[in-house]
Formats: sequence, structure tokens, C-alpha cells
Amino acid sequence: MVTLSSKLCSAIRDKVQRQMASLDKVSTAAAEAAAEAAGAAGNAGEQEQQQQDARNWLVDDPEEVQEQQAGGDLPPSMLGLKQRHFPLCLTLTALIDMLDSALQVPFLAPSTGPKAGWHSGSDDDEDAPAGSARRCRRRQEVTFDRFLAIYWRQMNRSLTKGMDPALVFTEIVSCIKGSPQMLDSPRGRLDRDAYEHLPAQKRSLVEEHQRPTIYQLFELYEKLKVQAGDYDVADRTWHLYW
Repeated sequence: MVTLSSKLCSAIRDKVQRQMASLDKVSTAAAEAAAEAAGAAGNAGEQEQQQQDARNWLVDDPEEVQEQQAGGDLPPSMLGLKQRHFPLCLTLTALIDMLDSALQVPFLAPSTGPKAGWHSGSDDDEDAPAGSARRCRRRQEVTFDRFLAIYWRQMNRSLTKGMDPALVFTEIVSCIKGSPQMLDSPRGRLDRDAYEHLPAQKRSLVEEHQRPTIYQLFELYEKLKVQAGDYDVADRTWHLYW
């Protein structure tokens, strides 16, 4: 199960773990009762062995249990998942992180060293001069909070006047850069003409007459994002697809 909210994810995971723990107790009792009944017809040594086999089948490996208790909850990559990690409940960000880490060329560099958080495959960063801000600073994901606090303030007021920043950001991430139609584009986004004439039922949340303005805001946002060396969730998901 994948959620956007970390709180919801944690609550669901806790509930699932409680239910599984309850089922384990029932299974353990049933297995021990069956072993005891079967052992009544045999000698004590066979009965003890059967009970031990039942316990071994039901109890997790001690090292794996210790790893979970120590906080080794999920591996950094999908390739490290084991049966004990399922059923799996995680946030969208965690899912993207794990999928990205499994790629031969991940979007983000390993989170160690001074270059942690770099976009390893970005042409924009590679072209930046050595020692420039884009080559030296840590890249940050543009969430809505960051978009509102930093990007929205830098946009032309004649374009933002009367516009809802939440609607604009959602339209950029979920429609211009997140609609199924953009999968046909080598740049991972709808071009202006495709977006402005996108049928209303095709994911767009705004009226057709608003789209030219929103696309202008999108182009400005992308320019500012490249200059800052930032990225958004659509950039990461496009890297996974492409």
C-alpha cells in the first residue's frame, strides 16, 4: 500500500503489525496443540522434536528480528526486500527512493559524502561551471511548501494575480508533467499546444482559458528550478520511466 501521508502510512503499518502478531499467536497455539496431539502416540523425544519444529517454522530468524528492532525497517533499495517486509506499506517518496536506488544510474547519488542528493544524470548540472552554486550545493525537492515560499514569490505578479498557487503547483506536477499523454514526449512534459488543448477529462483541473497563463508560470518555474539545481517528484518519476 502506498500513501502520500507519512502519518497515515505509520498508522496503517502499526495496525497491520498488530493484526499479524495476533494471527501469529493463534497459529503458534494451534501448531503446538497439533504437535502435542501427534506426540501423544509416540515417544517423548519425537514429541519434543515436533514441538521444536513447529516453533522454528513460526518464529522469525533472530538476526532479522534484531534488525527490525534496531530500526533496520526497510532496505534502501527494492532489491533488498525480503518476505518479512510484506505486506508492504510505505509513502510515495519512500517508494520512489527504493525504486531509484535499484537503478543502475539513480536520479540521486548515494546519501553519503559532500555530494549527497545530487542528480547523477542531469545534463544541466554537468554543464554548470565547476565551483558554481549548481555544482556545489545540495539539491532539494520542490514540495508545495518550498514552491510557495521560494518560487511563487519570484514569479511575475501579472501572471500570479488571482491564481491559486496550490492549483498551479498541482497542475504542473500532475498534469503538465504527470499526465499519461506526456509519456510520448522525450522531455517528460506536455508542450504548450498539447496542454492548452488537452480535453477537460484528461486530468487537467483548470478551464481552458486559464491554461496559457499556467503554462507561462510552468516555464518560469522550470527555469528557476534549473537555476537553483532543485527537482520535483515529477522529475524523479520521469527518470524511473525513461
